[in-house]
Amino acid sequence: MHTPFWSPWSIQSQIGYQGYADVVAVITEEVPLDEELCGSLRRRGRRHLRDLREATQSIVQFDRARGCLSVTGTESSISEVKQRLASLGGPRRNVGAPVWAELMRTRTLQRDDAALARIQGESGCRVHIERQQREVRIFGPLHSVAIAESLLKDLEERCCEDVVLVWEALDTETEETLQASLEPLAMDHNVTLCIDKTLGVRIFGIKAAVKAASNELKELLEPQGLLGLEDRLRGRDILITSEERMGVVLAHGSPVMATT
Repeated sequence: MHTPFWSPWSIQSQIGYQGYADVVAVITEEVPLDEELCGSLRRRGRRHLRDLREATQSIVQFDRARGCLSVTGTESSISEVKQRLASLGGPRRNVGAPVWAELMRTRTLQRDDAALARIQGESGCRVHIERQQREVRIFGPLHSVAIAESLLKDLEERCCEDVVLVWEALDTETEETLQASLEPLAMDHNVTLCIDKTLGVRIFGIKAAVKAASNELKELLEPQGLLGLEDRLRGRDILITSEERMGVVLAHGSPVMATT
C-alpha cells in the first residue's frame, strides 16, 4: 500500500505553523490500540479522530486493518494523543456486591464523603457503573486510573454485607409491600437493602451503617417475625431528615444478588 509523502511544510499547514524550529521537530509515530478501543473508533471514529486532531494539533489517521493510529506532529502533541487515548479506553474492573451497591446508592450524591463523588473527585477520573452486572469502567489518564483503582480497593475494605434472616416464605405481594415499608429504614441508615426470598434481607453499605441497620431490623423482627413487621416499620421514628440521606431497597433479580 502506497504511503503518501508528507513534507514538513504540508504537515505544518494542517497542524498550524509555529516557526521553523517546530517544522523540523515534526515526526510520525504509530500508536497501537487494544481491541476495545479499535471497536470504539470503528463505531464512532470520525468524531473521536476530529476531537484528537483539534485538541492536540496533530494529524491522526486510523489504520483499521492494523489496529493502530498513525500520528504526525511534535513529540509533545503525540504524547498528548496517547494520554487522550488512555482516557477513551476505560478499563473494566469487577467489583463485589457491597461495593457495587454502595456506588449505585451514591451515584447521584455530591457530598465529599459519598463513595462515587469521592473516587471521581480525588482521582480526576469518570467512573461508569454498569447497571446489569457488577462492573465499573474507569475513564482517565493512566496515572489517574491507578488512583481510582486504589480508592476502589479502599472502598472495598470499608464496605460489607450482612443478612437478617427471615424464616417465613415471601410471596410476591408480601415482597412488594415489604420493599416499600423498608425504604425509610434504608434511608435513615444510608444503606442498600435487598430482599432475598431464600435468605431474608441482605444489607450492603459502609460497615458502621450496615451494623446499625442490621441491629434495628433484628429488633423490629424480634417480637413476631414478619407478622406485623410492616406496621412496626411504619410506626418507627425517622432518624434523619436531611435531604442528603439516600437509601435503596432492591428487588430480587438485581446484579447485587448474583453469586459470581
